[in-house]
Amino acid sequence: MATVGFKVESPYVKREERKHHASDLKYQKFLDTVSGEASKRKTINVALFGVGRAGGIHLGNLKAHSNINLSYVVESDRSKWDQIQSACGSGTKIHHLIRTKDMLSDPELDACVICTPT
Repeated sequence: MATVGFKVESPYVKREERKHHASDLKYQKFLDTVSGEASKRKTINVALFGVGRAGGIHLGNLKAHSNINLSYVVESDRSKWDQIQSACGSGTKIHHLIRTKDMLSDPELDACVICTPT
């Protein structure tokens, strides 16, 4: 008989549920969607300072996250503004560095990602 070699109990029996690390956001998003918790999570309004090499990477990551609203992008190079606007959509406001005081006084703004040269 083929099952004679398997005399011990399966390691998957009595296993509660999958344990995952808190940084596993994709699995947490899956669990939240299945349980209905996704609609209860707060959207975080973010401003991005600088859209150079690193800022471009962060821009893509911020846009890909479902709980992030990219409210503002601060970029001093006006030649990039059209490209940034097309990537972000009409809901994102683009500011020059001179107008950051207006943006930072927005009570809805939750966080800033600073990607300026070091």
